[in-house]
Amino acid sequence: MPSTDPTTFVLPGSALAQAAPGPNMMIVTLVGWHVAGWAGMLVTSVAKFGPAVLARAIRQTAN
Repeated sequence: MPSTDPTTFVLPGSALAQAAPGPNMMIVTLVGWHVAGWAGMLVTSVAKFGPAVLARAIRQTAN
C-alpha cells in the first residue's frame, strides 16, 4: 500500500502530475493509486479516459 504521509505523496506526486502534458489529467490516476494501490490506479484511469476512448472508437466505426 502506498504511504499515507502527505510529504511523500503530495509533493512528488503533484510534481509528476504537473510535468505531464494536459490539464492535470494524471492527478486522477495518482489519487487512485494513493487510495487503493494498483487497482485504484487502474479503476480511476479507466473511469477518466475510458469514455473518451469509447466515444472515439464509436465515431471511427460510424464513418
